[in-house]
Amino acid sequence: LVRQQPLILPDWESDDLPPPPPDAPLILVVDDEPINLHILRHLLQPCGYRILPSSDGHDALAKLAQEPVDLILLDVMMPTLSGFDVCRRLRQQHPKDKLPVLLLTALNQPKDIEEGFNAGANDYLVKPFAFAELLARVRTLLRRGASTMVESQFQAADLFVDLVSRK
Repeated sequence: LVRQQPLILPDWESDDLPPPPPDAPLILVVDDEPINLHILRHLLQPCGYRILPSSDGHDALAKLAQEPVDLILLDVMMPTLSGFDVCRRLRQQHPKDKLPVLLLTALNQPKDIEEGFNAGANDYLVKPFAFAELLARVRTLLRRGASTMVESQFQAADLFVDLVSRK
């Protein structure tokens, strides 16, 4: 089956979805295929997540340096800088317990999965995936990140201690 007409997608910033709350978790979605960015936005934004799109690894690292995010959904097979390489680079400044990374990829061989975890990914999901599974993994990774922040702070009466900064 060959498509005669190109697939036309609405603009990324189209008003076809209700906006998420301004304090909703921000997810950096990195994929070189516009259709994948479009699909992930339309799956996750209605669930109350803010989506920051990125079309390649270099752009993703630049965006991450400018704006903190709560989670990264990262494709592996991208030109110039693979998702594995992006993950390795971001782990130099962002530990696994502070910034979760979920690799989304068609690579399904054990050696690829092992490389993903060795690169610093928190989780790995093979495309095509079931939306319910993606959502469960996103929620779990975001909860883990939130619980890490809670565990790093302690408050008793009028005394507040941030265990990370030791103040």
